[in-house]
Amino acid sequence: MGYEVYTSETYQHIGENKEIDFVVIKNQKISYFQFCETLDENNYKREIGNLLAIKDAYPKNIILVDDRTTKFLDGVNRINIIDFLKLEEDKV
Repeated sequence: MGYEVYTSETYQHIGENKEIDFVVIKNQKISYFQFCETLDENNYKREIGNLLAIKDAYPKNIILVDDRTTKFLDGVNRINIIDFLKLEEDKV
């Protein structure tokens, strides 16, 4: 069975005014994804803050173009876009 993919406009369980780029569901497991070219002081609150405002225990991820490292940032998985595209399907 494939993935269900939603945007914040079509997935209503994250609350008002909380823009999340993608919500992915497979086998009743949810993952949240933000995509950002670069993360800096100007967009940190919008990109990471919206993920942290979700009060469930499902994985929260930010996919970045300019970061070659995979690491945790304030409870959010920080993933380089190239590394993300290489992930096997069961690792998403």
